[in-house]
Amino acid sequence: GSGGRRHVRGLPKAPGVVGLANTGNSCYLNAVLQGLLHAPAFARLLLPTLPAASPSTTPKTAGNITTTAGGTSGSSSNGSNGSRAPVLADLNPLNPLGSPDGCVARALANLAQDYFSGDFKTVVPSEVKRGVSELAPEFGGYAQQDASEFLTQLADALREDTNTVDCSVPKP
Repeated sequence: GSGGRRHVRGLPKAPGVVGLANTGNSCYLNAVLQGLLHAPAFARLLLPTLPAASPSTTPKTAGNITTTAGGTSGSSSNGSNGSRAPVLADLNPLNPLGSPDGCVARALANLAQDYFSGDFKTVVPSEVKRGVSELAPEFGGYAQQDASEFLTQLADALREDTNTVDCSVPKP
């Protein structure tokens, strides 16, 4: 796992300017996750609400968020208004091709929530690493890996975790 590492509490310099802890030769993983978390279309899947400011704009406060449902904007409680990440609405934990209990989709949503919460300077992506390594064991250790291969495995796991098509064969 993460060797017992925990998120580092503290106000980030700006919303989304958060470090990802190295969990042992995990630069490949952190590079992929940083890129995905800062891609607006991907972030919309992972967060019930989006941060009002991105690292490329001048933030007013770390707590400002804007809803994705065309509702209100402004300060809120980091999405804890009972809504959940859109990716979790399509979760199919019974898909045998997905990660166990949809753990990759859940881990990504949890990571994004913590990453953009304004509560942490550094977050530890060990849940994501553990989830992907359930499907691709080569990512479970501490060896250096290829970022594009990790991205492929992560995307495949996320696709299968949210695949709601029923492919079962009807009984005659």
